[in-house]
Amino acid sequence: MSSWQKALAIALGLPSTILGVFFGFQALVQHEVISQGVAQGFLIAVVVVMLIKMIQVSWKKKK
Repeated sequence: MSSWQKALAIALGLPSTILGVFFGFQALVQHEVISQGVAQGFLIAVVVVMLIKMIQVSWKKKK
């Protein structure tokens, strides 16, 4: 699998990951396990990490 295909796979998985993380952390907020700010921080962190990974994979050269 080439690097652009791997980056595309990560990009296609991004929306479902965002929804899953959002609803998972909202359940934790409703049960008062974590605060809303912590949930938003984790959501932003997950998105940023996935975008960074997508860039790293797309820039990776073939060996």
